[in-house]
Amino acid sequence: MFSEPTLEYTKIYLKIKCFNDKCDYVIDYMYTSDNFDPRIDGKCLKCGTEYSRKVAGLSKSSIVSRREEGVYR
Repeated sequence: MFSEPTLEYTKIYLKIKCFNDKCDYVIDYMYTSDNFDPRIDGKCLKCGTEYSRKVAGLSKSSIVSRREEGVYR
């Protein structure tokens, strides 16, 4: 008997503008739907600005694009 694949979780891919308004670098970030409080941490590769922000606190204007991809079992 054949069963349909079941969605296990979703991968969310974000492209986010650098948090330094003078920089035009775009940060790539991925998190999964089973991470209930994702945080983006790091340092901009272009201007060196360090950042640590919760994804839920990002403004819509700072998100360049958002894409979801289901992971099935």
